[in-house]
Amino acid sequence: SILVQTLSSKDQKLRLSATLALGQIGASAEVAVPNLIELLNDPDQLICGLSAYALGGIGQAAENAVPRLNELLFHSDQAIRTNAAYGLGGIGQAAKMAIPNLIRTLNDPNTEVRLSAVHALGQIKAEVGVSSLIPMLSDEDEWIRLGAAHALGQIGLPAQAAIPMLIQSLLDDHEGVRHNAVKSLVLIGSPSVPRLIDTLEDGDRIMQLRVIDVLGRFGKLAVPELQQALDHNNAEVCRGIISALGSIGEDAVPILQGILNHQDSQMRWSAAHALKKIDSPIAKKVLSEYLNRGR
Repeated sequence: SILVQTLSSKDQKLRLSATLALGQIGASAEVAVPNLIELLNDPDQLICGLSAYALGGIGQAAENAVPRLNELLFHSDQAIRTNAAYGLGGIGQAAKMAIPNLIRTLNDPNTEVRLSAVHALGQIKAEVGVSSLIPMLSDEDEWIRLGAAHALGQIGLPAQAAIPMLIQSLLDDHEGVRHNAVKSLVLIGSPSVPRLIDTLEDGDRIMQLRVIDVLGRFGKLAVPELQQALDHNNAEVCRGIISALGSIGEDAVPILQGILNHQDSQMRWSAAHALKKIDSPIAKKVLSEYLNRGR
C-alpha cells in the first residue's frame, strides 16, 4: 500500500504520518507489521517510538514484534519505553513473554512509562503481575492508582488478592480511581461479595454507602451471599444489605418480600423502600399488597 511504501520515505514528516496512520487503521494494517518491526531499529527515536505505538494499534496481528518491544522497555529514551509498553499492551495476551520485563518497568523513574506498563499488564491479563500491581493502588500519583485499579479488573478473578486494597480504594480522593475500583471488584466477581459485606461493619458511613453501591452492581450473582448475610447481628449491616438488594432489582424481590414479614419494623421499612426502587410490575405488586395490608 501507499502507506507502507511511505515508511521508506526520506521525508521524516511523511514517515511519521504514515506510521501513525497505520496504527490508527488497526488490525487491517497487518501487512505493515514487518516494515514497522524494522523501524523499531531506526536511529530516529521518533520513528522508533511511533512504530512501537503503531504496532500496539494493530494488535495481536503484530505479535512478531514482541521480542523487540520487550527489549525496548529498557531503552534510554523514555518515550520509546512508554510506547514499547503501549505496543505490548495493544498486542495483548500474545505478548505474555514480556510480562517479567513489564513488571520490572513498574519501577521505572518516569511516571508515563510506569503507567504504560500498568495498562499493558492489565491488557495482557498478567496473573503473575497482580502482586506487583496491588501496591500501585496506593501510589502517590493518582494516574498510577487509576491505571492499577483498571488493570486488576481486566485480569479478573485471578486478581482476587487485590480485593482488600480495591475496597480501600473506594475512599480514594480521585473519583476515577473510585470508579475503576468499583468496576474491578465487580469484574473479579463473587469473591468480592463476602469481603464487601464484612466491610459494612466499618463505622465509616461513607465507606458503607459506597460498599452498598458496589454490592448492588453485582446483580443476581450476589443474591445468595446477601440473603445469607441478612442473619447478621448488626442491624445497620442488614439494612445496608437490603438497600443493595433493592439496587439489584427484580431478582431480589422474593427476598425483599419475605423481609416485609420481619418482626423488626426498621427491617420492614427498609425492604419496602428497596422495593420502591425496583421498577418492575412484580415489585410494585408486592409493595402495594404490603401497604394495603397495613391499612
